[in-house]
Amino acid sequence: MYLAGISNGGSFPSKYNGGIWIADGDRRDWGSWYWNWNQDSLYQPFESANHGELLDPLFRMRERCYEQYKVAANQLWGIESEDAIFIGETSGVLGAETLPDDVAADMKKFLAGDIGLTDTISAMGDTRNSFLVPWNYKFWGGSSVSYVTHTMVATQETAEYYWLRYQYTKDEAWLRDHAYKFIKGAAELYRNYYGFVKESDGYYHFNRTNLHEHIWGGRDVIDDLSLARGIFAVAIKSAEILDVDKDLRKAWKDCLDNLAPYPMSNEEDAIAHDNAKTSDKPTWALGRQPSTLVRALYIETPQFKMLEKFDVLNLETREQKLDNGDFEIALNTFYATPGYAQQYLDSVPDLNGSSRFLGDAAKLGLADELKVMLASQYKMFQNTPNLLHDQGDYYSAEGYGTFASAIQQALNQSNAPLPGEDAVIRVFPAWSKDSDAKYKLLAKGGFLVSSSMANGVIEYVEIESQLGGECRIRNPWDTPIDVYRDGVKSQTIKGKLNSLIKFDTEEGQRIVLVKKGQNPDDFRTSRVE
Repeated sequence: MYLAGISNGGSFPSKYNGGIWIADGDRRDWGSWYWNWNQDSLYQPFESANHGELLDPLFRMRERCYEQYKVAANQLWGIESEDAIFIGETSGVLGAETLPDDVAADMKKFLAGDIGLTDTISAMGDTRNSFLVPWNYKFWGGSSVSYVTHTMVATQETAEYYWLRYQYTKDEAWLRDHAYKFIKGAAELYRNYYGFVKESDGYYHFNRTNLHEHIWGGRDVIDDLSLARGIFAVAIKSAEILDVDKDLRKAWKDCLDNLAPYPMSNEEDAIAHDNAKTSDKPTWALGRQPSTLVRALYIETPQFKMLEKFDVLNLETREQKLDNGDFEIALNTFYATPGYAQQYLDSVPDLNGSSRFLGDAAKLGLADELKVMLASQYKMFQNTPNLLHDQGDYYSAEGYGTFASAIQQALNQSNAPLPGEDAVIRVFPAWSKDSDAKYKLLAKGGFLVSSSMANGVIEYVEIESQLGGECRIRNPWDTPIDVYRDGVKSQTIKGKLNSLIKFDTEEGQRIVLVKKGQNPDDFRTSRVE
């Protein structure tokens, strides 16, 4: 929070390997571009920390570039929809460059694999940076599929941050004036992408997309299938709230209802970790063949976007029996990943601080495993005197974001059972009972939640309702709950452990929950005289 606080107040987001915390003079490895995978690592903790304003530079930059994102969707992917946007995995402060008509005509055919590299593309590409999507072919011998070319998720993850801001603030003006065009644009990118096709089996399949840098041009990449389940549902919900785009809602629902199943590791064409392939339990694969290239599956690879984005799958989904068995498969897959073997079994840190594996463990409710992995991963911050990780070719701050987010998710979660639905609060959902803790974190719906655990016992839950409205929380005790409103006991709610508790709140009201018969004053650690 300190690093973000001193760097995220300007016109542009601080960079994961730059900002004002660089530790090697004026060196700027990897250029001036923003890399979504790494930047996303930094952004994860801000809303829960009740400092959503630290995301404002990201929103300002994205909105300035909005028209150019529309240009990119058309010129790179041939999408005619006037609402689709494309944000490349690597992009700059000006968005995508507008290509000359002849270059754009060749580029969309080249990226689709319909033609090879042309002199028209090369003539312009010779003077352009190879990190950017149109010119990334220069990294891989002229191939139309390379490290960042067909990575679609930056658009979806940007839309998710806009949606998150609405979830935390319930600000309909924000949804209408800022968020919806990005949510709609991301849904339209997927719906109109040439590789998103409803095939003879009745399912929409993804073809020729990247799993970040691990699968190039693969089929049914699991991240895309996960994010599609999120973005189509959220686009429908947003349009319903705003009462717009009724026809598009029908098209999005068709896509959502008929998405291909996640790939399984035992399928003949599966791209999967070796441990997943040999597991005697059902596990997810990373994608399906055909692909252009598969690389570096031995390190922790992205695979759990359904846990990380849009509330596609979480503890609440399982609790309400809406997961269709996916939660159990997620657990099986987690235990079959390289990250589990490295960070838990061998206590070896993942020196790529952008790994989301700790947060995935928290979302799965794995308190004991997470305690070990937090200790393992903390080692990565100890190779420089100032605790900025020396990545070798740059100093990295990104690991702070993923580490902080994992701690937050272990202490407090507010997840909807399905994308677009109301969130439910859980206190200490993945925190080890042998570690005392006290926290204050923001939950979706504008509820500022405080709680403490001592000797494995949750003592109280305090909720400050910043917006009013109904609060939903899982009972942390196997007893009824006494509810105190602004210091006065107001009611007793029946319930047992993990039962869903609902109560109305007023804006600015402070509510304290304790076990029946206890008093909030029993747990005060300070007193104002």
